[in-house]
Amino acid sequence: MVNDINQMVKQCTVCQRNNKCITKYHPAQATNISKIFTRVAIDLILGLDETEDGYIGILAAKEKAEILSEYITLFGPFSELLSEQGREFLNKIMSELRKNLGFLHIVTSAYNPRTNGKT
Repeated sequence: MVNDINQMVKQCTVCQRNNKCITKYHPAQATNISKIFTRVAIDLILGLDETEDGYIGILAAKEKAEILSEYITLFGPFSELLSEQGREFLNKIMSELRKNLGFLHIVTSAYNPRTNGKT
């Protein structure tokens, strides 16, 4: 059956005209980090089963400053924060937090699973 399908696709002019997709090789790339907790990645995960306390996500937007402050008191300041492009990460609260703590805020590319996977 596979041979028949391949043969049909090779003979179909519409398939040949529209098949301009080039397969590219994208090997995994390691991120160079000089010391522990240099880069911290943060993301929201919603749509989970509701907990006993009524939560359906892992991080609420207004809690992120408290959580990052708690993280810093436990592990010390980080140099870079990696996040997605959501409004919960690109707002005045994060801007003030970045200014006060002095970290670099790195934002992933939109609809790019390779960078979002790092988050």
